[in-house]
Amino acid sequence: MILLVLPALAGLLDTLSAEERQVVLCQQVATPAEAVHDYARAAGVWGACLAESRRTGQDAVSAMLEDQLALMQARASAAAWRTTDPNRYAIVVLGVAADQRSTYYPGTDIPDVFRAWMQTEAGKARLAPARTITLIWEGVAPEQETEARAVAELFRRHVSDLGLKWADAGHPDVDVIVYATLSIATLDPVTTGPAGALPRAEARFEATRVRFRTLDETTDGFRVAAVAEEADPVLARDQATRAACERAAARLLKQVLRAVLE
Repeated sequence: MILLVLPALAGLLDTLSAEERQVVLCQQVATPAEAVHDYARAAGVWGACLAESRRTGQDAVSAMLEDQLALMQARASAAAWRTTDPNRYAIVVLGVAADQRSTYYPGTDIPDVFRAWMQTEAGKARLAPARTITLIWEGVAPEQETEARAVAELFRRHVSDLGLKWADAGHPDVDVIVYATLSIATLDPVTTGPAGALPRAEARFEATRVRFRTLDETTDGFRVAAVAEEADPVLARDQATRAACERAAARLLKQVLRAVLE
């Protein structure tokens, strides 16, 4: 199977692991079928990618492809409800996603299904005790406060894009509190361009715990990281930070789904 990298993916691929890049490349082949809601055909594409990864001994990417295949099979099995009963459709698809090991999904499958679910009365009621999110930074030094506020704003945008609500820290009407730390570091360059070595940066977003205040539950949290390289070191830090915040929002969504669906 020959896969071409679309120009629009160039920046994205720089922030992904080798396994995630392979999943994105497979996504390009599956996209035409998914675009017309032919999830059975799309499942065939993911199945072929999985078979190839197993044949070549790529165990790490195989696990992610197994999840993608299972997710597409769930969409195929529930396809009849996609427009007639979006709540039932979402429960099937999001229930599978919530239980999977993967936390990275290419495209917009999970967010799209989640947002559509939020348009249903049943979905709104199910999510009511875990809808409003806030972030509390831990261990932020005074000289880091400006950067912490900027990163919190990035995280807020991604959380809001998913369809969740946001409240500033200290607001009384909050369902979910994310306690987190952030570190952004410069890494040794690995790529040399026309102007010399390209600056690299890594951003790490760690939720030490996630408190579901309304549900009176606390989870262990999560840790995500992203690496980026750019001609400008400031751009490298910015791209890595944006990618880490996007991943953190996706991880939070998975925890929210587990809290309300299990």
